[in-house]
Formats: sequence, structure tokens, C-alpha cells
Amino acid sequence: FLLSFGSEDEVFGFVKILQLANALNSTYVDSQKLPALGGSYLIPPEPGKLSHPRNIFWMEYYKGAMEKTPKMCFVITKAWTKSKNCWQEMGWAYDIRIQADHKNIIVFQDQVTGEELESGKPLGDLFDGYREYCVANFKNTEERHRRLNFTWRTYTERINVHSYIRESTLEGIKRSLEEVMVLHETELPINDWTWCLVNN
Repeated sequence: FLLSFGSEDEVFGFVKILQLANALNSTYVDSQKLPALGGSYLIPPEPGKLSHPRNIFWMEYYKGAMEKTPKMCFVITKAWTKSKNCWQEMGWAYDIRIQADHKNIIVFQDQVTGEELESGKPLGDLFDGYREYCVANFKNTEERHRRLNFTWRTYTERINVHSYIRESTLEGIKRSLEEVMVLHETELPINDWTWCLVNN
């Protein structure tokens, strides 16, 4: 089970991502997995921020996890849309996660952001993080222009979206994931859903 998330969201930040990840078996969170892998290093954190492990091969490791895992969850927050790395992950999904056995779940944690995404407007007009992703990854002017005009639907119609969840709290997201698994009879392994955190 692979998570795509923006770690520095003010409302649904890294601590809550870890709490969600700990409720899912075999969840790949790069800051937890990368330190044990070759190419890892640590840089001093900025004042008031957490220090996250770095790895020179993080792209290869993440893409490998994306190719192999049958289930992936995109936790869409304000921070997710601001991150060119998160858009990079969606770009990889556009190329990789298009098989029938790839189940992708979209969680709109921030409803305003979800509405922006589903507005049908070009992503390049909406999000600086998406523009940064396109500029960094598509040197060909024609292809960059094409990508800048992609809409959210361009991505979600190509990848196999298993379910949409619209919940803002950690407890609500966990509960909804559980309901999705029951309704679709998927085998998303869950550890213990009884520990509902009150710190949402």
C-alpha cells in the first residue's frame, strides 16, 4: 500500500500521515523506508521543522514501489498541490498505474482543493507546484505546453481510480477507507481500526 502525500500541510501534516500509515499493513512511507536503503543521508532541519531523511535514489525506490504495489492512496491536501514532487508522483502514476490490477484511491482531505481540481480548468492555471513540475520535467516546449493544459480528469481517467473519499479528519479517512474495502470486497490489509484518534 503506497501513500502519496504533502508532508508539510498545516492541517493534515506528516504526523497524521504517519498515524494513517501505521493503520495500514505494508505501507510505504519513504521517510520510514529510505534510511535503511543505500544512498541515504540526513541534512540539518530548518528552524521549527522536522528533518526528513534524504536518498539520492528516492525516485527509483518510489517508482519501484509504485509499480509493484497493487494499491495506492493519494491524500490530496493543500500542501499536496503545492509540491512539485507530489505532482511528479501523479505523473509517474499516469505512466505506470494504468493496469486493471492497480487500484488507486483518491482522498480529498481538503474539500476546497478538491473542488479546484475538479473544476475542469488546466492544472497549469491553478497550481504553482504543477507548473514547477512541468518546467522541471518537460524540456520540450510542445510537450510542456500540452502537460500544462492537462486537467485533473486527464489524470484520473487514465489511471484506475478505485474510489474517491471526501473526508477531512484522520478518523473520517480511516473509517471511509474501511467502508470502501467492505463495499468493494478488496483485500486492503488493516491492522487495528479500533484506535480512533480524537486528535483530528
